[in-house]
Amino acid sequence: MSGANWVHWAGFTFGWRYSPLLFIRWFLKHDPTGRVDLTDEQRLELMLQPSRLKALNEKDLAIMKDEDILRMILRSTREAFAQGFDWVRQDGKLMCMDFGFRIEDIRSDLPVKLWYGKLDTFVPLNHGKQIAKRLGGKADLRVLDETHATIFFNNRREILENIIGEM
Repeated sequence: MSGANWVHWAGFTFGWRYSPLLFIRWFLKHDPTGRVDLTDEQRLELMLQPSRLKALNEKDLAIMKDEDILRMILRSTREAFAQGFDWVRQDGKLMCMDFGFRIEDIRSDLPVKLWYGKLDTFVPLNHGKQIAKRLGGKADLRVLDETHATIFFNNRREILENIIGEM
């Protein structure tokens, strides 16, 4: 998790794996995306609060002020929480566990494209570098001057064209 901010470092290193559901639920309910007790309009207002926006990386501001993008995020998180916080916790816990195979064992003929932002403090560039290194040069590692949000939103056409091109 080298390069991650403290919240994501702690969350992925310990939080998802070891925290009781009560703590995960409490933590997620302190973020507008987890406030499914509110309407999406109320959640949108919370996401657009100046105090929340001032903490963002400058590159993220354009994304996090775009109401269409925020509405999509809010709709998708409402679906993620549709059956409760238990399943979101389970998903987070599984994401942080051993998958039962080594990255080095991925077939050499399988195209692997890794897109990472230099400014991503959620899933830092170190992850991509380590995966690419373990694949021994079999991966295409793209490193852009982007954040966790902007890597996709600023490059979505190219990313989707790459996926379709490999199908």
